[in-house]
Amino acid sequence: PGEIGNVLLESGLVRQAVVVARGDARGMLRLVGYVVPEGVLDKGGLVEYLKGRLPAYMVPVVWVELEELPLNSNGKVDKRRLPDVGDEPREGYEAPRTEMEGLLAGIWGEVLGVDRVGVRDNFFDLGGNSLVMLPLLSKIRGVSERVSLKDLFVYQTIERLAAWMDKNAGGGSRRETGLVSGGHLISLHEGDSSATLFIVPGSQGFSDGYDELAKAFGDRHAVYGIQMMGSREGEEPIRDIPEIAKQNIRWIKTVQPDGPYRFVAHCFGAHVAYEMTRQLESGGEEVAFTALLDISVDLDRLGITGTVIPLECMMTTLRRLLYAFGFMEDWGDEGLAWMGEFSARLEAIPEDDRPAVIGRCLRDRYPQRQEMVDFIMRLFNLEMTNILVNYVPSGRIVSPLVIVRAEEEDWHGYGESLGWHAFSDKCHVMTAPGTHDSMVRSAHAIVLVQRLLKIIEEFVIRSEGF
Repeated sequence: PGEIGNVLLESGLVRQAVVVARGDARGMLRLVGYVVPEGVLDKGGLVEYLKGRLPAYMVPVVWVELEELPLNSNGKVDKRRLPDVGDEPREGYEAPRTEMEGLLAGIWGEVLGVDRVGVRDNFFDLGGNSLVMLPLLSKIRGVSERVSLKDLFVYQTIERLAAWMDKNAGGGSRRETGLVSGGHLISLHEGDSSATLFIVPGSQGFSDGYDELAKAFGDRHAVYGIQMMGSREGEEPIRDIPEIAKQNIRWIKTVQPDGPYRFVAHCFGAHVAYEMTRQLESGGEEVAFTALLDISVDLDRLGITGTVIPLECMMTTLRRLLYAFGFMEDWGDEGLAWMGEFSARLEAIPEDDRPAVIGRCLRDRYPQRQEMVDFIMRLFNLEMTNILVNYVPSGRIVSPLVIVRAEEEDWHGYGESLGWHAFSDKCHVMTAPGTHDSMVRSAHAIVLVQRLLKIIEEFVIRSEGF
């Protein structure tokens, strides 16, 4: 929001501006622009100016005109004194006209908590954002397998998305539609299908967030992402890495029946990828390389041992998810007090019952956002399961390992290879810019892939012939 306010000031249409995320009557987070105009407020001009400089999801949905912005004693905007805003009426509603438009309108309404979605309503104008796209995408893939996160950014209305889906959803093999194995393997990037590469995600279990990393491979590789068991509605997570690996292998073989296989794995997924490589080689299969991003050989998840997750760790994860999906941004002191009381209540509840209690409490607090709550609880349960997974790598592999360390993380004391040299004679170490999370996004992802491809070209292709 701070960046958006700065861009607004450059427009010459406002004298003061601040943009904040505020919840509406449904509890849905949307951007609100508070402005002191230069003369008469020109909302249309402000919107067009921002659309020419920022992504659609960064354009405020609601605008409030003020004579002056409230300031605190330090001369900064006092956001607590900004007036509350109601829901602005939507004009020009157009009902769905086709079966596909009707299906999509129903899905958008469920996920966004909107009673009535018109075919020309913009996703972002309805309060959607990039994070809400994940549960939305999960639902839409039940209708058409080919839709990707990128498509939701391109086709931002029901009308445009339905037209694209009607044209592209029919015919073709499951590989061509981009989603196979019951939704657990998604096409992230179309490249050379003779050199397919698989991304194994971190403990959150979803590969959608690795789309920028996948795109950075360009024409060199077709890239698929694995969606872990437990990521889809009605599934239970697998609690054992060898079993996770075995299931992943079954899925990737629906796209690539035989090796050589190529893996890029992040965080928790690195241990899964190592186990996949070990099992494939044990079965006589070839693996070209396995790249492990920013994880040591010791899978000591937050220092947790045993079978019980400390309440503090559980609440930290819950808070992060609630903030990420816009549930807590506008809570203020009341919301923080509620979280404190909620945490105190959970202390008296048996550890195994806490996730179910958390789910019930969130559904009671947000009756109009059941779809989003269910999605958050799937993420929560999957991550909590993965945190408790105990795995110690065994054996040795013959294929190359590429260890990628994030430059902004402190790995002092873990050794150059983070301990992985003990499991392969062909262990190569490189660094990538950014933190553990940012290394797979935007410009950092491009640099990571450039350096990775250089190592693969120098040490893998030339020596191994892949």
